[in-house]
Amino acid sequence: PASPPTTTTTSTPSSSTASPGTAEGEGEDGSTPPPSYEAPAPAGDDPLTISLLDIYGFESLGVNRFDQLLINYTNEKLQALFLRETVHLEQECYAAEGIEWTPISYFDNTIVVELIEGAGSGVRRQPGIFSVLDDACAVGDAAEGKGAGDDGAQSLLRALDKGLSSHPHYITQRVKDGRFAIKHFAGDVTYVVNDLV
Repeated sequence: PASPPTTTTTSTPSSSTASPGTAEGEGEDGSTPPPSYEAPAPAGDDPLTISLLDIYGFESLGVNRFDQLLINYTNEKLQALFLRETVHLEQECYAAEGIEWTPISYFDNTIVVELIEGAGSGVRRQPGIFSVLDDACAVGDAAEGKGAGDDGAQSLLRALDKGLSSHPHYITQRVKDGRFAIKHFAGDVTYVVNDLV
């Protein structure tokens, strides 16, 4: 849960500031001033704290499945938005206004987002992991009950390797291992595909 701000604001009238003819604690118009607000002190010895939101908290467990892929994808999207809104656009604003500053270099993780969701549009659209997964699930549904004889996970991995092996953030695994990996900014995460299709 969010904690209230740590700033303490107090509104306490004193008798020396009360106007003649008004009771202590009343305003000149006879109204009662708003109650004072005192934020609770944060835990620990230091009353001054800074709270940080870590939007780059990836999951890399012993076995990473679809849910970890979705969590890590969401974190990549949040990080891309954060970088665009706070670093990229701010530096563009400084340049447009002629403000001198030291440019901040950073890893633009849009390339990882595009690996997962695809990039471009129309005939130039490059597939991503999600579109390859969609195709593999559609083919799996169509072949179900027809004695296809092929493991859906192996087909998915072959399709991922075929479409994405040249991507700098996709790590090809041996198909028989049932895994692929993504080079996230926070590190490599290996995903198993047994339950994806």
